[in-house]
Amino acid sequence: VLKPDYYAYSFLVDGTSVNDPGNRQMQTSFGSAQSMLVVPGPQPWLPQPGVPHGAIARHTFHSAIANDDRDFFVYTPPNYDARRSQAYPVLYLLHGLGDDAERWMNGGGANVILDNLIAQGKAVPMVVVTPLGYGLAGGPQNAMAPEMMNGYARILLEEVMPRVDKAYNVTKNREERALAGLSMGGAETMYTGLNHLDKFAWLGSL
Repeated sequence: VLKPDYYAYSFLVDGTSVNDPGNRQMQTSFGSAQSMLVVPGPQPWLPQPGVPHGAIARHTFHSAIANDDRDFFVYTPPNYDARRSQAYPVLYLLHGLGDDAERWMNGGGANVILDNLIAQGKAVPMVVVTPLGYGLAGGPQNAMAPEMMNGYARILLEEVMPRVDKAYNVTKNREERALAGLSMGGAETMYTGLNHLDKFAWLGSL
């Protein structure tokens, strides 16, 4: 019996690994994806019955800095109000090496965690943005290049954040803007955040 959690799986057909054609749930990585299933349970990262769900939107753009086409995902909380007088706090959440911009929103369960915390009154309604975390074209293969970190910081500050500020009712107050990341994303958080404390008051390296 599987304990409650998220699980990725595939089928082996004549020696070839294939995803489940009958399952639309996927756990993504850079350039690939696996079928995913959820075994329900009480863990805070798993969907809970009766909890209102926020929305997830995908945005694509051409990065002039990396010279590639890339995307970012935006979670808006339940009952998000684009005209609310008080702008929403915003968290920029960065993935680890080998992952992609969507990973936090499927296998990472970030949207589910926020749904649960907001419903329990443990978090205020906020917007969460998950950008692609590579500062150069080519994804993980160029992640160790010396210019990768600076390129990523520029993409976030000069290309992603202005698009988010324009499209969503998010704060421009550093006291309500946070940056956090896992593994590679944690290093990018420290590099970007500590060099731009005028933009972020809260940093989390996981």
